[in-house]
Amino acid sequence: MTTTKLLTQHQIEDARRLRELFNAARAHDRSLTQEKLAFICGWKTQGAVSQYFLGKIPLNLEALLRFSKALHTSPDAISPTLAELLPYQDVGYTEKEKDAPAETDLMQIRESTVDFGAGLNPEIIYQVVHDSTPVAYRLTWLREHNITPQNAKRLRVNGESMEPFLFNSDTVLVNLNETEVNDGKVYAFRYKNELRIKRLFKKLDGTLLLRSDNPRFIDEEISPDQAKQHITIIGRVRGKFGSGGL
Repeated sequence: MTTTKLLTQHQIEDARRLRELFNAARAHDRSLTQEKLAFICGWKTQGAVSQYFLGKIPLNLEALLRFSKALHTSPDAISPTLAELLPYQDVGYTEKEKDAPAETDLMQIRESTVDFGAGLNPEIIYQVVHDSTPVAYRLTWLREHNITPQNAKRLRVNGESMEPFLFNSDTVLVNLNETEVNDGKVYAFRYKNELRIKRLFKKLDGTLLLRSDNPRFIDEEISPDQAKQHITIIGRVRGKFGSGGL
């Protein structure tokens, strides 16, 4: 008679986070199934994915890195406990890092606060929150999305307007290098003296449409003149992390 080893609370939480990240990814790509995820991860059948999702077997480092790459998220977003066992880089890209194996090619990014100066084109001031918990990102994934360490900022979500995609107190990874509006994508931007995170659409006449994922919030239209005066695109949201809504 065989017995199944009980999972620890950390391992149970890992399975829950993994399921939630998969469901979030599937909400934006309906073609993503467990079978497709298994294929991307390099497993022959869907069974392995199901075992990890249901918590029947605990995540290990190899599985963690496969899921992290397939779901375009950081290992820390799936398993903070296992992610602590992974090596990481905390500086910019070097030649050594560019040639590093994908399994160890990680960089940790801490949260930053953002403030705005005065005037029509206010300076955007970032301050790293040194006591914040860093999140690990694969350098190879960052490079694929044209995100350099200097252009990567983690900012905190404030409010409920982007639920269920983003919850209050979640953090997002923002690529400062992407400031051209790509319709329907999520951006962090300055609106007057506030940090906003919304889906943006740009009309032919230059009008900006600010859209929330939460249906309780109505769309906002900003004329070209108002946008020029009151809006500065900070960058495109490329990742998210947090337990908001739980």
